[in-house]
Amino acid sequence: MRKTIPTIRIIQVVQYINECNVKRILPLKKDIISHIKNQFPDEIYNVQQFDRDKLKIREELGIDLKCNKKYQYYIDSSDQVGLLESSLDYYEMFSILTQANALPDIFWISDRKSLGLNQISNVVSHINNKHVIQFSYSKYDTNETEVRTIEPLAIKESKERWYIIGNDHKLDKGLRAFGFDRISAVTYFGINFSPKYTLNEIKAKYDSLFAMFDAENKEVEEIILEFDQRDGNYIKSFPIHHSQMIEKTENGVRVTLKLKTTPDFIMEIMSRAWSLNVVKPVSLRHEVSKILKDAYLRNQ
Repeated sequence: MRKTIPTIRIIQVVQYINECNVKRILPLKKDIISHIKNQFPDEIYNVQQFDRDKLKIREELGIDLKCNKKYQYYIDSSDQVGLLESSLDYYEMFSILTQANALPDIFWISDRKSLGLNQISNVVSHINNKHVIQFSYSKYDTNETEVRTIEPLAIKESKERWYIIGNDHKLDKGLRAFGFDRISAVTYFGINFSPKYTLNEIKAKYDSLFAMFDAENKEVEEIILEFDQRDGNYIKSFPIHHSQMIEKTENGVRVTLKLKTTPDFIMEIMSRAWSLNVVKPVSLRHEVSKILKDAYLRNQ
């Protein structure tokens, strides 16, 4: 029997404690041990092993498992729960794939790969050092390439693509996102900068959007959509947006969202156009209707 890679096991420990905490449950040590034994029934797991794993979790993942006076465990992740969960998922998959050479046939990796990821570590260094950077940027709409000089502030993933979020050093027109797949030749511009935006301000901006690109002439508004049962089940399992609320209807589901109606958002809901019904706002209903009518005329 192939033994479990220790990294996979310690990720399971953290994930279990985090999942309990999200449900406002603080698991005891015996609960954690029981869970891990159920996950890996062919291996011995006891108190001593758990104590060793706690040290590895601190050293390898940078997470300090804490317990209260009742010896109930929790993770003090403040408002970074989403980041913690995503990071653990990536780390677990990486750990699994490192042992895939023994079982190559069961892993089918998509041929669609996000480009430019080899530049992330370089950009992270520039962000940490407050370096103004310069790079070549290819525009999708015109196929033109331009040189951009940016004050990089953060890195964000959206829909399996990665982006630099920053402020244009010369134009100073507010936060912009630049896809790594369209960036090349990242260099230090030779000067440093003082950030004009906090991470909380950046988060607040992108929390109001679907995907990455803003419609600055629009406000956040309540959006109500209806879908049939099949699409509703898909949307339940893979939410459109973190603001999503779902209720059952006679023929399917009603989805309520609060965000801006950007082109990216419209493209997303149009992917389920066969059952989509826009209840509100009326402006979005008219826009979707026009897109469908134009598509019908093109394809007659």
